[in-house]
Amino acid sequence: MSADNDEPASEVGISFVVTGFGPFRNSKDNPTTVISNKLKDYVKDSNLDLLLTTTLVIETSAEAARHETDQLKQHIHSQEGRTTVLLHLGVNFTATHFQLEQCAYNEAHFRIPDEKGYQPRNKKVIDGCDPILTTRLDVEKLQKDIGLDSVVVSTDPGRFVCNYTYFCSLSKLQQHDNNVYSLFLHVPPFSKVPEEEQLQIVTLVMEGICKQLVAVEA
Repeated sequence: MSADNDEPASEVGISFVVTGFGPFRNSKDNPTTVISNKLKDYVKDSNLDLLLTTTLVIETSAEAARHETDQLKQHIHSQEGRTTVLLHLGVNFTATHFQLEQCAYNEAHFRIPDEKGYQPRNKKVIDGCDPILTTRLDVEKLQKDIGLDSVVVSTDPGRFVCNYTYFCSLSKLQQHDNNVYSLFLHVPPFSKVPEEEQLQIVTLVMEGICKQLVAVEA
């Protein structure tokens, strides 16, 4: 790991859960499916000191987002106090950068139906919850620590399933457990940034998160 601290993430108790999405609409090749499926082997083959406990591909639907965040809550509760980072990956097909999403909005306003045919208009993701939820990770510092022009901070995750999933994660998981951190990372398509480079940048983000949390816990 490239963090300044000598202790690897596995020894200081930081584990990662990484999620991606399956196909949606006419976009059958979702790069986050590939990244999620290959990330464990990439971390192992690259000899990175990252503890990646779970990778998961979520159907691109609000129903699946709710279900999987509930399942992840049960998984995290079994981790016996270990710090867990939920890194959610989604694709922005118009982007050329990687976007560290600072917040999610309690707004479900789908421009197109999700994979279940659900298309809410001006609805809440979770009734009675705050209008905006923010990650506890310092994404401005994270972006500076990564030090790549291709990684930027964003405050607009859209209002589709990406935002929906992120809001569920922040509300159901991060807000109820001080050992849990949620972050959403939008990635570009492989036509803009090839697969190998995307895997490298995702792990750089993970290393940057570890560096930040190790400093917090020191």
